[in-house]
Amino acid sequence: MTNEMVGEVWNGQRNSVMPFGETVADAYGLVFYLKSDGKLYRARADAAETARGPLFLCRAASVTANGYGDVLAMGLASKSTWNWTVGGELYLSPTTLGAMTQTKPDPATQIVRALGHAVSATTISFRPFTAAQENAFALTDIAGSQGSLILKGATEWVATPASALPNHPLVPDLRNRILRIKDGADNDLEIHQVYIPLFDSEGFSDPNLNGIECGGFWIDKYQACMFDATNVSRGSSTVNDPGTHGAASMPGVVIWTNINWTNAKIAIENRGGAGTRKPAPVPRSAPAARHSSTSPRSPI
Repeated sequence: MTNEMVGEVWNGQRNSVMPFGETVADAYGLVFYLKSDGKLYRARADAAETARGPLFLCRAASVTANGYGDVLAMGLASKSTWNWTVGGELYLSPTTLGAMTQTKPDPATQIVRALGHAVSATTISFRPFTAAQENAFALTDIAGSQGSLILKGATEWVATPASALPNHPLVPDLRNRILRIKDGADNDLEIHQVYIPLFDSEGFSDPNLNGIECGGFWIDKYQACMFDATNVSRGSSTVNDPGTHGAASMPGVVIWTNINWTNAKIAIENRGGAGTRKPAPVPRSAPAARHSSTSPRSPI
């Protein structure tokens, strides 16, 4: 069988001629990465530098340092000595320079860089992920022994035990409650809420915003809705004129839309009836007139 590559249109052309930074005697079908010097070197998934960025499949039988050779950016490639499992996914090898493997690398210590699939024992569809998609993994790939938190490290996302991060504790389950009260129109309101516990702000670049005590209140868990909203109906309250109707907060129903800010506040204040509404401010009385104990002067 003859080794062959059929490229797809990429960057305006089907195949590319690129400079190489190393000499490789048996280069056909090896994966190369683009280094910062603008040259290609054999890729390997044991380090970020050699596994990320644009990847190419070499079409030349051999390449020399500072020389040029044909590469495939995306498309079909065949090699008579390959023996892939048909339909299996291909990954960049973490152990052999330029090699591919159908054994998925360990995301805890290696770079997972998918390269495509095998369409026959000797032919692959070479489609390396772009840089934005690299090192993708499923949560099922992470063993429980690796940790309970997925955090962004200096160079990659890692699983870390919560006990090793005293400054990043797990967020506790928040308290929930369901209020069942009347509104000003005697409608039954169902209001799901969650309690935001007290906490001190931190992490802001402005030091004046750190160390502020926050929380200590209940907040609606779902967006506001009408008292009789369903999964297919917004309800029977007048949309932008709640009158004495109050706003509920329920899961799985159509939310109360098309209401302005002023009337939205009225709908919230109507919870519990008129007795819960904020009293109007008492007008300040006019200052008393000043009186003089002396008689007015007579005109001259």
